[in-house]
Amino acid sequence: MADPFSRIARYYDRLFGLPDVPALRRLLALPAGGQLLDLGGGTGRISRHVPCAHVVVCDAAAGMVAQARLKGLGACQGAAERLPFADGTYDGILVVDAFHHFCDQQPALREMLRVLQPAGRLVIVEPDIRRPLMPLLSWGERRLGLSSTMLPPALLGQMLAAAGGEVLAVEEGPFSYRLAARPAAIEPGLAVSGA
Repeated sequence: MADPFSRIARYYDRLFGLPDVPALRRLLALPAGGQLLDLGGGTGRISRHVPCAHVVVCDAAAGMVAQARLKGLGACQGAAERLPFADGTYDGILVVDAFHHFCDQQPALREMLRVLQPAGRLVIVEPDIRRPLMPLLSWGERRLGLSSTMLPPALLGQMLAAAGGEVLAVEEGPFSYRLAARPAAIEPGLAVSGA
């Protein structure tokens, strides 16, 4: 039986509107010629609006990946906890309304930071569990068989720090928040040199 997201893939873009795309562009701060990973990006409905040299949509749902490919986007099926990319591949990683569906969030954060360039940006947009009705939405998603662990921004920031990242900004909206992060800088003298 197809997963829930594959079942709705053909209709997904019509069911959900776009977030604040200019804000996402600003937070990503992609360089000219930048490479973007849209992780959990589904059909690529958002990343197709972000100017960059190359975008890859990586999603666990085969139906979503197929829809992204129909739009001419690079796309692959994969799990956030085991990304099929080399270290430092991407200048930016975008995760919109998907992080709460990742089965093992801490390893997913480590993987994102691994495939991100040292000067790259990670932008995560998530429903804000502190807002009214969001706990009910999370409960409803779990009842539908979806993995759904929504985190407040402070806890996500702590998890990012434990994974080797640092939070640059948190922007709160009425129902969700945008968190921008990067790999933490290594302090001089702490870098390991080859012998």
